[in-house]
Amino acid sequence: MTDFHYNDVPPQNWLDELHSFNVTRAWEVGLNDTQRINLVGRGHAQLKDWRIALQAQIKKIEGRYDSSNRAKMKKATAPYQILDKLGNDLYKQLHDLDTRVKDGRAVPMGFEFGTRIFGDLPTNRWQFGDQEDEHRWRDYLSVERRYVSLTKEYKVQSRGYNNAKKRVTEAQAELESLRTQYQQKSGWAQIGVRLLIVITIVILCLALGMTAIVVGLGDGLALSDDIFAAVMFLLALIGAMIAFVLARRRRFAIAKLQEELLDTEMILKDITTEAKRQRQYLLPTRQTLKEVKADYEALKATF
Repeated sequence: MTDFHYNDVPPQNWLDELHSFNVTRAWEVGLNDTQRINLVGRGHAQLKDWRIALQAQIKKIEGRYDSSNRAKMKKATAPYQILDKLGNDLYKQLHDLDTRVKDGRAVPMGFEFGTRIFGDLPTNRWQFGDQEDEHRWRDYLSVERRYVSLTKEYKVQSRGYNNAKKRVTEAQAELESLRTQYQQKSGWAQIGVRLLIVITIVILCLALGMTAIVVGLGDGLALSDDIFAAVMFLLALIGAMIAFVLARRRRFAIAKLQEELLDTEMILKDITTEAKRQRQYLLPTRQTLKEVKADYEALKATF
């Protein structure tokens, strides 16, 4: 993004003007000392006026922002600040060249600087280069935006997939626990201590009652055989009723466990399907992100 206030001279215009001074010509090897010193003097004057005008525009831009918008002000003035730094560096290099010539020392190797200034206002990044560099920078920003967007999308999808996996793991654990409970309650070996005691008492009472009727218990008891048998049969009936209630409760508990097992199995099936679906979305995004990241890092390394 390179949009600036309509009253401001764009950074590229300032750089074009700087290049029009042809300051770097002062380092050409074919010049004599007089020519070189004249070029240095002219360059100093041009750079001084150029920087005065540039700094005036920077102050003008700064004047549009109050203390609560200093971050925006720094972004707006950033390209002009690096231009001012470039002008200051060139001024210093000319001064060094002038000193070398007057001292009779060797002229340093000449140099060039970028013909284009380009960057991104929102992220406050600016570069000097040529047109090819500028085109590559635009490609870099485009890939960067794609990379950032894909990274966010991948993170969202990863959270969804990881959450689905956790739900599957939790459902599997719950299902295993229910199966264990079902096996414990449904087998005859796990009929239940209370129910087993009651059934034993019922059988014992029936046996005693039948013994009293068939064989008789002798004359040692205060009750007659018939009354004793009746009491035993009554106790057996009460015990049978209690056993029926306990058995019914056990059957209901097993049925409820069975229903919970079926529900949990259905839930596990659904969330397993969802986890697979999330993974199907995630894998292509991961691969695309990997490829875009490689392009992004390759372009980033050139700046």
